[in-house]
Amino acid sequence: MLYGQNKVNGTDRFKGILGPDGEPYRKDAPEAGFAVGHPIQFAAITSSGFRSYWHGHFDEAMKHSREDAIAMRNDPFLMALIQERKHATASLRWRIDVDDDRDPMQKAVKEGLTRILRRFPNFSKFCMYMLEAIWYGRYASQLRWGWKNMRLPSLQDPKQDEERRCLVIKKHQPINGDKIGHHWDGTPYILVNSAYAGQIKNAEIAPTTAGGMGLYLRGSWRWRYCVHTHEAVDADFFESSAADAIHGLGIRSVLFWLDWLRKEWLSNVADWCERTGLGIRLWYYQGNNPTSKTAVEKAARESNDRTNLFIPRYQTGANASEGVEFVDTSSTGADLLLRLQQHIEEIEERYVIGQALSGGQGAGDSLGGEGKSKLARDTKSQIIAYDAGNLGETLTNDILRPMQFWTYREPEAREVNARLVFAVDEPDPDKFLQAVKTFVELGGKVRMAEVQAVLGLSAPQEGDEVISLETINKAKQAGMPPGMGMPGMGGGMEGGIPDEDGGKDNDAVEAVEPFGGDGQEDERGGEPGTEDIAKRDDDDLDAGLEDIWRK
Repeated sequence: MLYGQNKVNGTDRFKGILGPDGEPYRKDAPEAGFAVGHPIQFAAITSSGFRSYWHGHFDEAMKHSREDAIAMRNDPFLMALIQERKHATASLRWRIDVDDDRDPMQKAVKEGLTRILRRFPNFSKFCMYMLEAIWYGRYASQLRWGWKNMRLPSLQDPKQDEERRCLVIKKHQPINGDKIGHHWDGTPYILVNSAYAGQIKNAEIAPTTAGGMGLYLRGSWRWRYCVHTHEAVDADFFESSAADAIHGLGIRSVLFWLDWLRKEWLSNVADWCERTGLGIRLWYYQGNNPTSKTAVEKAARESNDRTNLFIPRYQTGANASEGVEFVDTSSTGADLLLRLQQHIEEIEERYVIGQALSGGQGAGDSLGGEGKSKLARDTKSQIIAYDAGNLGETLTNDILRPMQFWTYREPEAREVNARLVFAVDEPDPDKFLQAVKTFVELGGKVRMAEVQAVLGLSAPQEGDEVISLETINKAKQAGMPPGMGMPGMGGGMEGGIPDEDGGKDNDAVEAVEPFGGDGQEDERGGEPGTEDIAKRDDDDLDAGLEDIWRK
């Protein structure tokens, strides 16, 4: 309903969208856009003065002990699991997908964005630290954009290149996930030092429940950051302090209490080893003789590699003299604690990476070795597929979309649904080529673009030297050994391969950067030849992309 009745004179006038109560829907509601805002779905509303969620209390580790949370981060066992999971995604090749790459416009945008992203500095490192969101629940990167003139495929004819002023990443810097919080309306903020917050120009700074100030990422400030989140989890009705888990909860929170128990058991084993693990010494002294006790205590201090117990003797005769006796202790209890600790580690490994086979475990179950191995591969592959898809969506929204919007002025090019995708289910190239060969021999047809995508090859452009059946046949006709005289192979006929017009083809093969490879930074830490997006002093942080484009 868009109209409501004026209660004064009974006439209809525009009042905006009305809610169930007949009153205008408030746009300043805690989370406008939903029928019921998330902050009011709890028994209590905490920190209503700041209108932000309770910082850090959504995570069990940070809520109960920041020191224990940091200790978990420094645990080699847990970090080995995280590294294994992150490497599985960060090592994947990537590509740009569009809805229809047969359409010349979409094909040109796809190839153009691919060329721009290949100049992304340290892309592998960027992906690795963005995947820290798996641990923290959220993680971010501060981006420094820049302009660079590049030759991209023409929108009218993708086979031809044209020069464009492209938006590129010049530099990036990680931001720890524990520095990120959210306003009730979902706007993220970054914790900043209160003493220097006022020096950040044209920024929205507000107090936070963490006790400091937060820089809210609104407007063009949001374009300066790439924010990646893990799983969105809604908290219990009576756990209002954990409400911010809706914006990203990491595996650290789930592992905290179980890992705390593992460390407690390990501490108990260490205490046993220190106190009684090497055995116990029983020291006897004359109970009614202080001098005897002093002498025995001195002897015990000089032999401090055992636990010493002092026992007085009050008998007469031979049993009344001093003495020492060694008692060996059983390790049954310690062995039990170690087995329980190992059991917890298997549970943690199963939860984080989907299997417990990386350390050589997992044999002797009802599925059998081969069955369990297959189940573990399937589970782990599903985890990798989720992580890769989740990261691809974040990079599409926070990296690819701004690049596409500011590089292409044409409205139809801006509307192309380009997506960054990681090749999770990429087939083995040898098996793929064999399957293609068999399929073609049976009379089928295969798109060359699909073959090039699997092999990681780009389509040749006009003027590029290529290796084809034609060039191979030329080499054979010239009497050269296989592989000699091919472009870039060296060792061929002097003067190169004869062209059809009788000339010599001496052009060098243009180096093609590997599919999805990293760019290189110059000595200043940026892309060679890039122009800083903010054409002013580095400490002037108020330059939005909109302002620069109008210039």
